[in-house]
Amino acid sequence: MAVKSVLAFAAAVGLFVGSALVYHHRRSTGSALLLLATLCFIVAALTHVFEALGILSGFGWGRPDTLGHYIDLTAAMLGLTLLAIGLGLSVVRRSL
Repeated sequence: MAVKSVLAFAAAVGLFVGSALVYHHRRSTGSALLLLATLCFIVAALTHVFEALGILSGFGWGRPDTLGHYIDLTAAMLGLTLLAIGLGLSVVRRSL
């Protein structure tokens, strides 16, 4: 389980680097939202790494109705929302 979590974290960091490069070139609201979305995905991936490795187990990673669960859920939902809005703004900006 730890290998999958670390791979998800590595993928999220890769997306962050790509988003940072896009933001550096475009400096638009859409690219800024994409950058924030990837940060949320990094937080969500880190919660799974922490769960797999038993780091900060007091947060209750992986158990329902615990702080760790809500950190993971909030980061994932916020990341998806920011991703959708950021992509939408990028598409609208290109079509104008």
